[in-house]
Amino acid sequence: MKRTLGEHVNSKNNNLDFMRFLAAMLVVFSHSYQVTGIIKQEPLTIFSKGYLFLGTFSVIVFFIISGLLIAKSYDYSRSLKSYVMARILRIYPAFVIAIIVTVFVIGPIVTNIPLQSYLTNVNTYEYLYNIFCLKISYHIKGVFESNPLHVINGCLWSLPFELSCYWLVGLIGEVKNKRIYAAFGLFLLLLVVYYFIGYSAWKNIALFTFYFFCGAGYYKFRNKIVLNNYIAFALLIILLTLLYFNVGKHIKDIYIGLALPYILFSFAYIKSIFNNFSKNGDFSYGIYIYGWLVQQAIVQYFPKANHWSNFLFSAGIVLLIAFCSWHLVEKKFLKFKAKF
Repeated sequence: MKRTLGEHVNSKNNNLDFMRFLAAMLVVFSHSYQVTGIIKQEPLTIFSKGYLFLGTFSVIVFFIISGLLIAKSYDYSRSLKSYVMARILRIYPAFVIAIIVTVFVIGPIVTNIPLQSYLTNVNTYEYLYNIFCLKISYHIKGVFESNPLHVINGCLWSLPFELSCYWLVGLIGEVKNKRIYAAFGLFLLLLVVYYFIGYSAWKNIALFTFYFFCGAGYYKFRNKIVLNNYIAFALLIILLTLLYFNVGKHIKDIYIGLALPYILFSFAYIKSIFNNFSKNGDFSYGIYIYGWLVQQAIVQYFPKANHWSNFLFSAGIVLLIAFCSWHLVEKKFLKFKAKF
């Protein structure tokens, strides 16, 4: 019997939490190659001839899944205010704590300059501006400067993009004026044009906005999208083929946006193997925002450790931190959603 995505999307029996957890752990795995200076040896980088890192692919998975879940969240929100507050309560508390921990706990421990210099340096406190999630800073003087990469937290780049997508969902949902829709369409067209002519900053904005709204589009047309394992498998084979062979980058980008949501949601909803995966907590966000930070600290103190050691050691520590982040911060703030 044919079943549409719409028949599954409201069910709690799905694999989405497991998929997000797996994506977060794959980001840590991919970054173990990056922070140890051997990113060219990363498996997906080799397979795709340098087109795609496994970490980047995992972030794409996050954006696509978020697109569907955020569109659904807006659809079920009582008001724009409740939608906005739900998004703020999900993202900001743990993120703010992570920034504060970075500056006032991790920084003083790992800095290679005198502690007094660290605490009196203006650059140290400039990192706190990341809390506003507008323009991300990646460096504090004296922190991880002896590592192959000096970046403090290489995962933060995606958060402004994702937050922008959240606000765009709210804007699109609230605005009914057709001329405004036309203006928004023109804006998206400009993003696409900038992307194709190669402006790198616009390229990332356009591409990840595209992935997010592909996921949201699947929610919008959920009642017309029939999920089928055989179709999903065929699309996966085509995806792997495109990644392996020297096909145009833009073709790959567009195919990923259009086909990967079908593959992901087919696995998520057709057979729910891991539907109770998050019964003890949703740790994917904590893993994502703390993973790189922990990995860089391990590189500093164990510079000869290979990528496997870095990954395994980091995974254990990050899981513990993510557990604490969920139960002490994220879960507690999410309870306030009911007030809005």
